[in-house]
Amino acid sequence: MKLSILIVNWNTRDLVVKCLNSALKNAPPFEFEAIVVDNHSSDGSAEALINLFGSNKKIQIIPAWRNLGFAKANNLAFAHGSGEFIQL
Repeated sequence: MKLSILIVNWNTRDLVVKCLNSALKNAPPFEFEAIVVDNHSSDGSAEALINLFGSNKKIQIIPAWRNLGFAKANNLAFAHGSGEFIQL
């Protein structure tokens, strides 16, 4: 895996959906993955992301059991990534 794209989401369902759609539409010419940690959103983000992208092998959705904060959520995403390069 060349690139892991780490995304932390909190109550920005529509923006993160647009972000992931853009990453897929404009995919780099090498192997990549996107890892989204949903920071216990109350807007249905985790459910929407799982419904829209759950079957896509390039995207991992990790629903957090509580709001971890930006740094801890990135650390959680990093622990699940396998890219040679990391993009926050």
